[in-house]
Amino acid sequence: MIFALGLVLSPWGTGVLLEQGQQRGWYSYEAAQGAPLDRLRIDCLRLEAGPASVSVAEFELAWADDCLLSGRLCIDRLAVRGLSVRLAAGDPAADDETPVAEAA
Repeated sequence: MIFALGLVLSPWGTGVLLEQGQQRGWYSYEAAQGAPLDRLRIDCLRLEAGPASVSVAEFELAWADDCLLSGRLCIDRLAVRGLSVRLAAGDPAADDETPVAEAA
């Protein structure tokens, strides 16, 4: 189990997982490099999550190495550029269909 987790969190394993998610249509991206526990960068990430459509031009996450030995997780860099979130309009008729209790 630990070996599999280490493989997935490696740059090679992260690349394979990202490709698999893209092939299944969960999201799309143009380029990715690195791994989540070191430095991860994803360019032109797009995904649909329910009524939300999310687009990110550049996402970067880098962990600070010096905190891990003291039992903490510290982020060295977290950058999001070109973020766009669009929510689909809800059906107003669905909001009006709340059941009303009748008094007898």
